[in-house]
Amino acid sequence: MLSYLSLSNNSIDDISSLMVNLESLTFRYSLTTLILSNNSLFSLNIPLSNLQHLDLSYNFTSSLSLSKLSSLQALNLQHNDLSYLDLVHLPDWNLTMLKVLNLRYNSIGPEGIDILSRSKLEQIIELDLGCNSVTHAGIQALTYCNLPDLDSNNIGPKGIVFLTFCKFDRLKHLNLDSNELESSILELRASIFPNLCSLSVQNNCINTQISQFV
Repeated sequence: MLSYLSLSNNSIDDISSLMVNLESLTFRYSLTTLILSNNSLFSLNIPLSNLQHLDLSYNFTSSLSLSKLSSLQALNLQHNDLSYLDLVHLPDWNLTMLKVLNLRYNSIGPEGIDILSRSKLEQIIELDLGCNSVTHAGIQALTYCNLPDLDSNNIGPKGIVFLTFCKFDRLKHLNLDSNELESSILELRASIFPNLCSLSVQNNCINTQISQFV
């Protein structure tokens, strides 16, 4: 039985006929990984209920319907044209098994972070929000995730202040690269992140020792 299908690096702009064919075949039950990266997809409606890994990176997707993917564990939406408006139905998609979500290089902003915080994503252990203009306004909604990657979001000193008031008991890895951080990074304390294993603050404006992070 076919379990892995890669259609990456083609010129596909519509997969509706493909989905109809897959549904009509036994593949609909056996397929667990579908790779559609580097195509020209604008909208998606994928009804494969047993799918566990879906890669839609490097497309032009701005319309998603993933409500039937109840078994999905990893979703890659890196480098699409997604705004927060494209995520408004996320709380209704029932992605309760999702563990890995890559939204890097989109434009979801702080409004998108608010939508994520209201979605049923309790199993998330890896979340990449890099290059999404999250800013400091979206920081407070990230308390449910083990691995938020926030680099290149310009959260700035105000975002660091918000972090000091949040509770990140589950946080293991924190990336704050390229966020215009100054000495306010010193306001972070290990007591806020009791399980933190790694911290990256590359490409910022820090000109003071960070030995106060204790």
